[in-house]
Amino acid sequence: MRYYLFTLCLIITYSCTDKNHPTPDKKISNNHAGEKAELNQPIQEIGSFYQPEEMTIKEKQTGKSGNKEDYQITLKNSDLLDSDLENLNEHAKKIASLYYKSLTSTIHPLNLKKVVVTIKHRNLKIDNFEYLEENIK
Repeated sequence: MRYYLFTLCLIITYSCTDKNHPTPDKKISNNHAGEKAELNQPIQEIGSFYQPEEMTIKEKQTGKSGNKEDYQITLKNSDLLDSDLENLNEHAKKIASLYYKSLTSTIHPLNLKKVVVTIKHRNLKIDNFEYLEENIK
């Protein structure tokens, strides 16, 4: 009996201490209102204004912890962005600004290289916009 308890304790101890798992992307679907409660205000503003079917937020590691990192936000199938293609650059800059505001309020210190805004349209066209930190402020 002691052998089984000891083995069980070892398994629990080592399985709970492994922190090397990559952080999964946060996917926010427009269909799940409960998920929005845990998001901070700037991300909620992006979701309520652009109303995408899906919004994905992820951090792309570019090297060791001392190096700068890219942060990406993807909006998929937004009626506003699909209908206003002439002002897509301005919309992307506003999204990047709000996302940057969210990052600065949640991550300390922020080690930002650039913010990447990806917009996936209903016609399967994909637009990518990249903003350096000094261009967002």
